[in-house]
Amino acid sequence: MITYRTATPDDTTAIARLHTQSWQQHYRGMMSDRYLDEDISAERQAEWQKRMAQPNPEQYILLAMDGEEICGFACVYLNHDPEWGALLDNLHVLPNWQRRGIARQLIYRTAAWVREKTPAAKYHLLVLAGNHNAIKFYDSMGGKNVKKLFYDVPYDRKEPVYLYVWDDWDRLLPA
Repeated sequence: MITYRTATPDDTTAIARLHTQSWQQHYRGMMSDRYLDEDISAERQAEWQKRMAQPNPEQYILLAMDGEEICGFACVYLNHDPEWGALLDNLHVLPNWQRRGIARQLIYRTAAWVREKTPAAKYHLLVLAGNHNAIKFYDSMGGKNVKKLFYDVPYDRKEPVYLYVWDDWDRLLPA
């Protein structure tokens, strides 16, 4: 049975590892092989150590747990953008746990947290244009693709991303 809990600093290494695995699986061809094969692990570890050591008071990190194993996580920031609201900055689920409703629950639960804190806020994310499975998932969740942008990825590359927005809590959250 999957349970959900707020992340603690003790989860830093496991979060960084899951984040690394997810990017290696889903971003091949959108990010350089050199980055994904050589640099990402240390870079993600450093990023998560920083986030957990100096937490932003508007940051919420929710873990999906199978016993003691982290099988997915989401990280959201309140009031990230004046126009688009809270940012779902990360949503990752281990491959053997995908298509079991975990990502959907992580979105529901983080969105409910956002709504509780800032009821008038919108909820948004950026998704790489080449991440077709994620795009289908966000479409199925009622997200609106409102803008195409370009995102800086390692080694001086820019990749197209789509800005997805949820501005109707009733469409996003289950009744």
